[in-house]
Amino acid sequence: MEFVSTRPLSGNEVLNIELVARYAASVVHHSLVRLGEHYRDLAAAEEATERAKFEEHRLHVQNMVLDNCLSVIKHETIYYPDRIKALASQAMADKDNLPQRSRLVSDMNELMDYYISVFGILSNCATKQLDEVNMCCTQVSLNSEFDSARRFLERKAVKKNLKIGLDVEPTTLSVHCDAGLLRYLLELLLEASLAIEGEGSMLLRAVDGGDSVRVELLDKRLALSKDELALMFVPSRSNITGSDGLKGMEYLVAKEIVRLHDDALLQRGGRLEARSSAEGVIILFTLPKKEIV
Repeated sequence: MEFVSTRPLSGNEVLNIELVARYAASVVHHSLVRLGEHYRDLAAAEEATERAKFEEHRLHVQNMVLDNCLSVIKHETIYYPDRIKALASQAMADKDNLPQRSRLVSDMNELMDYYISVFGILSNCATKQLDEVNMCCTQVSLNSEFDSARRFLERKAVKKNLKIGLDVEPTTLSVHCDAGLLRYLLELLLEASLAIEGEGSMLLRAVDGGDSVRVELLDKRLALSKDELALMFVPSRSNITGSDGLKGMEYLVAKEIVRLHDDALLQRGGRLEARSSAEGVIILFTLPKKEIV
């Protein structure tokens, strides 16, 4: 915009022209520049929404396929353990009839080989579905996740009428991981601790390990032997059976979450383990501090 005058202008006229020019510039800025930025923000928000919907639909499909895989494993293999057990019992009962016992043992071995083969094939198919799951890894503040874990334990303790407290050491450390899986990992460890009888307190803290961060959950109520610590993360009959359902499976799932981070971030060295200390039992896991570029 240009203003041309063929005569000298007075001070008031110059001031009025400047005010009109500034007003026109303000109108142009808000009607064009700011409006354009608004439309660009809307476009970016729509793109982020569509991307989130796409990821949600893909995860839904992956979950459905994995659920079908697990359902097939259950229905196609549930017959064999009971049949193998029946053949073994029958063979033990026919101790005097050696030909019959030999035939039963042969049938049992053949059935076991077939069962292992079928279970292995179906399990590999289910594992491939897990390998295709994309993890959303970002920088996550441990301090906020620790606060969420403390509130989670308080709610659970009130519901179960337990007198268990969780002290949290403030930290400025952050880790590169999937925020949802990290929160679930902490909740799993706390759930496993709540299953142990006894009143007392626990401590949640983070230790800088250079390229990684070590998260420690100290349970001051526990005192376990080396053998008990070694079996804590190993699948066994005590994890699967029992009159009150699954026992200790939280540790197995937690270990799988740490392994998934190792595979997704192409980093090795992540671990989940238990240690004895003078204060109690420490359950610890490690996660990377930042993404490797």
